[in-house]
Amino acid sequence: MTAILDSKTSDPLAAHQHSAPGKDVSPQHPEPDRAGDRALWPSVLAGLVVFVPAMIAGALVWQVVGSGTAPLFVVDDGGAVSRIDPGQNSPAYTIDNATVSPDGRAIFATEPTPGDNTTVRQVDVDNGETVAEVELDGQRRIAVVAPHANAVALVPPGTISTEELYEPVPRSTTELDILFTDDRPAKSFALAGNFEPETFNRDATVLYLLEFFPAEAPDRYFVRQLDIESGEITEVYSPNVELSPEMRGKARAQVLAPDFSFMYTLYTLEPDAKPLTDPTAQGDQNRWAFIHVLSLEEDWSFCIFLPVPIGTTAQVELSMAISPDGQFVYVVDRFTQTIAVVHTATNQVVNTAEVDLWDGSGPQEHNVPVSTVTNEGNLLTTTRSGIQSFGQDLESPEKFWWHDPESTVVDLQSAKDVNQVQVAFADGRIIVYDLDRDVEVATLVAPGDGTGFVGPPGSAVTLSLGNLECAC
Repeated sequence: MTAILDSKTSDPLAAHQHSAPGKDVSPQHPEPDRAGDRALWPSVLAGLVVFVPAMIAGALVWQVVGSGTAPLFVVDDGGAVSRIDPGQNSPAYTIDNATVSPDGRAIFATEPTPGDNTTVRQVDVDNGETVAEVELDGQRRIAVVAPHANAVALVPPGTISTEELYEPVPRSTTELDILFTDDRPAKSFALAGNFEPETFNRDATVLYLLEFFPAEAPDRYFVRQLDIESGEITEVYSPNVELSPEMRGKARAQVLAPDFSFMYTLYTLEPDAKPLTDPTAQGDQNRWAFIHVLSLEEDWSFCIFLPVPIGTTAQVELSMAISPDGQFVYVVDRFTQTIAVVHTATNQVVNTAEVDLWDGSGPQEHNVPVSTVTNEGNLLTTTRSGIQSFGQDLESPEKFWWHDPESTVVDLQSAKDVNQVQVAFADGRIIVYDLDRDVEVATLVAPGDGTGFVGPPGSAVTLSLGNLECAC
């Protein structure tokens, strides 16, 4: 690997700004000003980050009872990724400690090697075979994959909680390795401070980071951007009104725009925390929840305040989903039974509704809060014991699924190109449900708990080998 570079960070930068969306005005996009070409790894593909650890034990059974099903990547909460093809009685392959790009065109995996080092592999999505690999000094885990899989960021393991999104672990320095799939050389950094990679911009010239502060006892954080060529860490530009450079609260959910141009992260404050202020709101301006918008194309950020009562309760049952066309982001607060709809072109809340998401079930056993948006634009979200369907107006909800309360729903995913939803249960079953025909078309049985989705495989793309050794 290349020599470690020092990134000098002193006091926190006045970086990310909490701000309120303007009325009927889209954010003014700053002109991008980033370094150009750089270099390292081989054939990879496009996508974002889904970090997953461990392994699915045993065989999966795919029982096709209809048509129209597509291959799936399935991941368990231990980090094993399996490709399931329709009509097959077992997975095509299973990869441990793997990360799949959001468009399904790349898989990356890590494994320990002698000398306390780490081998990073790129895996062919069609057959599960290693097509390239490189060895890094020290133990590493994959933190993020660039939107178009042209870069991968790795950090030491055990530096962040696996139970919370962006839950920091105290540390004063952060080791960071970046591998590329084009002709750019690998980069290694020793960052002075407590950082966690969030994602890359679209051309992988910038890595967005969360800096937790103070480093050894974090109680707040700042959004930063690392210029990969120069190693300089700077603020992320915000086109809306300045409020506070400090990010407070907890990240609860995250979605990418379908074209990977934006990342949306849902944050909430603790109920007894000092609320944020929405200066554009009428009446009470206090807010406890917001969506942080990050432009991966033009390197700016924006905050959208969410209406009360979203995020105001100690018990958190929140989920988020984005429409297939990227025009609407939905936030569902199941505990307060509130849904908010954000129009992404204006970054404004355009609809809010109070809905019944309880079904009379007790709080002890209920489905995980998850949501998805179908190809026809309907919001599907889990209730305490079923799945509810809403149109864009959020009126006249229909329950299309009711199941044994002992079989908890843990994930939902809308199928590509067809009006189907894939429903994952805690007992390992995955049911593909055709919404047009109102029928189950396939069932997948996966041993183990915590099954979730990464999405369908995409079309593989082969890039130059760069500095990564071919595993032929």
